[in-house]
Amino acid sequence: MTVLDALVSIQAQLKAPKDQNAGRYRYRNIEDINEAVKPLAAAHGCAVVYSDTFSDGLCVSTCSLMAPDGTISAQGVSIVNAAPKNMSVEQSCGAASSYARKYAACGLFAIDSSENDPDRTNAAPKQKRSQKPQKAAESADALGAAQKRITAVCKRYAELQGIPTAEWYELNIRTRADYANDAETLNRIASELEESL
Repeated sequence: MTVLDALVSIQAQLKAPKDQNAGRYRYRNIEDINEAVKPLAAAHGCAVVYSDTFSDGLCVSTCSLMAPDGTISAQGVSIVNAAPKNMSVEQSCGAASSYARKYAACGLFAIDSSENDPDRTNAAPKQKRSQKPQKAAESADALGAAQKRITAVCKRYAELQGIPTAEWYELNIRTRADYANDAETLNRIASELEESL
């Protein structure tokens, strides 16, 4: 069996459910992916290896499936926060590494992280509403304020729930990326989290 055969088989068998829970969001972390993939890789005589490089404020992680006949790799990238609040620089690097490794593994093993993933939230999937044009009155200032608010609320929620720093940081980045241009949605999510505090 070649390394490509092994990858095809692993991708077909791999189940990496979103078992982590933070408020109304469910997610998987790199530990969940590794727990699911390592037995499958071993059964095919392969190893999964990660390597990270840090340069110019970025962490580039490479996830490789290695077999006797060759290696197949994919990469993930994340930004390293050089001046993190309530986190050491080492912790910030660790959070960036975890995030980059997660998406490198998702790329290599074809793990779905799409917007339409049904277990993305704890709520039942809702039918998509038609998008209304963004109001002209919603300025960059309003969006910036909403992003700062969701960061503060995610942090406070994580502290109260005992969620590790790297995980709330990743959740905050994911939430802000998913709704990067939607201040109304960011404020609604922040309000929902505040109600649960």
